[in-house]
Amino acid sequence: MGQFSLFDTEEFVQDEVFLFFDTETNGLPYNYDAPVSEVENWPRMIQLAWIQHDAEAKELSRGDFLICPDHFYIHESIHGITHDQALRDGLPVKSVLERFAEVLKTTTVLVAHNISFDEKIIGAEFLRAGMSNPLYQLNQICTMKSSVDFCAIKSGNRFKFPKLEELHHKLFNEGFSGAHNAMNDVEALTRCFWGLKERNLVSLY
Repeated sequence: MGQFSLFDTEEFVQDEVFLFFDTETNGLPYNYDAPVSEVENWPRMIQLAWIQHDAEAKELSRGDFLICPDHFYIHESIHGITHDQALRDGLPVKSVLERFAEVLKTTTVLVAHNISFDEKIIGAEFLRAGMSNPLYQLNQICTMKSSVDFCAIKSGNRFKFPKLEELHHKLFNEGFSGAHNAMNDVEALTRCFWGLKERNLVSLY
């Protein structure tokens, strides 16, 4: 898919419905380049959150769900979600995926920070649940890739991919609380996206 400015024409953006989403996972993949079909490579999703906006930044829907662990154990070191908490408050992963799939039906553009990671996490869960994966049918925006030059954080001879917290600080001169909670990250993501949009820095990937 080619790269171009999403906001070249008002006619284009007026029809878009954006879905901002984030996952929390039970670890990291063994190989980041592995295809989503290698489900054993991809960690389990333990939280999924999203916010849906129209082209004028009006919120249309939101969801925030813990996943009840099924034959896996949750380690809380990164995200602070305990195994007992997920057992108590979580929903079956298929139930969460069904709700997410319904929202995708009214979405035209997916937005995430490091979208290639999150789409594979969710894609692997769709495969495990025996469900079709609708993510690849939609246009995508990665705020991480779109903001490399804007954040201009040196790493050797090049600029590195900015963390969401780094992008948020660059845009608004402040951080945000509750990082590594999926909904807190999604709320920060929406602010960052519209901040990038105001500067005409968002590209469709």
